[in-house]
Amino acid sequence: KLGFCILLLRYRGLLDRFCEIRQLGTELFRGSGLPSALQQEIVEAANREAEGAFAPSLHGSPQGWVRQRASGTGMCYFSSMVEQGRNQWRWPVQPDPPLVEPPVPEPPFRRGIPEEDKAAYVEFNKAGTVFCMLCQAQDFAHFTQPQHFAAVNAWRMLSDVVRDCTSDLREQCALTSEDVPGLSWTWQYWLRVSMLERIGATEPSQMTITQR
Repeated sequence: KLGFCILLLRYRGLLDRFCEIRQLGTELFRGSGLPSALQQEIVEAANREAEGAFAPSLHGSPQGWVRQRASGTGMCYFSSMVEQGRNQWRWPVQPDPPLVEPPVPEPPFRRGIPEEDKAAYVEFNKAGTVFCMLCQAQDFAHFTQPQHFAAVNAWRMLSDVVRDCTSDLREQCALTSEDVPGLSWTWQYWLRVSMLERIGATEPSQMTITQR
């Protein structure tokens, strides 16, 4: 479940300190840039699990690697099955796949300047007809339909999620000016998880997201 923030956790040196979660709580993540709700979720999960649940695994190995034991120290290390002679002490992490972004389609509406007291999701198409971006409808009649009211309620809930996430992002990353690996990806994923959980659309594990 922590796969989406593993790069950030590794960069901050927190993966090797997970065994301290039960003792330090959210203080362990101070200054890490993790969303505050995620910090609390990890701590609660640690408290529910048995002692040592977050200790490094002593069994198994990632795909493409073999766990070996050094004869001199008795410590375990990993040997690559792909690159002959490549050995390392740290748990191997697969590199992120290259990001391939699809082309941005041309919208069927003409973007206007937001006006006060006007719905942000209402625009006009190229013919000058009203266009609802929520329902992808071009007539006034749909504004009275139950489907439109449901879409507006979902939009308002998602707007609240974005506002709360933005506020938390500013607080957690207020002192971060460096380019932190995994930070942007962690927050993108967490925002989408929060949105889906708010509207009950699907389980976060069912999402398909391309990692940045």
